[in-house]
Amino acid sequence: TCVELSCNGATDLVGGSATVQPMKDANGRVVMVGAEAKPVGSSKDAKQLYQELQSQRTKARSHIVFALNVHTKHKIHNSCRSGQIRIIDIAGQGALGEQADVESAKFANQSNVALGRVVDALASGSDAVPYRDDLLTQTLSDTLGGNAITQILVSLGVTKDAGSEGIHDSLNVVGLALKAQKIKNGPLMQAHESRELIRLRQLVASHGGDEEAAPKYTEISSLRN
Repeated sequence: TCVELSCNGATDLVGGSATVQPMKDANGRVVMVGAEAKPVGSSKDAKQLYQELQSQRTKARSHIVFALNVHTKHKIHNSCRSGQIRIIDIAGQGALGEQADVESAKFANQSNVALGRVVDALASGSDAVPYRDDLLTQTLSDTLGGNAITQILVSLGVTKDAGSEGIHDSLNVVGLALKAQKIKNGPLMQAHESRELIRLRQLVASHGGDEEAAPKYTEISSLRN
């Protein structure tokens, strides 16, 4: 899925729907409700799709949320795992007077301010984290302070003619990233379930007896092989 967060709200760049809302599922993971998912067969296909969707941005100053759902199956135990790799391109701050689209720039600046409040609250260990203040922070509510392994990449492009305003914005971004390093997430990994454990769970669910629950020699042999 690929969703653009802008002053127009959340827009699905894959299906074209403008009625997308970030919400948490039963496992506490943020899901873009209303966004269309497009299957990809390889990492190369995912990269190509991401590059194509970048050209469909409706605003110059917006955030892009690209999510890749990954499903794996264990070759021996036949157990399954699922996870999500999420790449979020956050638009940086900028002086409103230097922007062609003032509304987009205002939205990006407000998002960065809201993100700063969330990072400050998490870094200080506050019980009240203002995730709901902005679309961006709602989307990041499981990435920062949640069940995820998170990396922050900061890109700086200060030139000689950028002026003091550009340097100030860059320093703010670096300061925000340094504060974010203090945030402690709690990443969890789902353990593999063997075929034997899965069978026992099914027997318990169907009220099977002890004889039925005993491991079969054929199954032990196949597991060793």
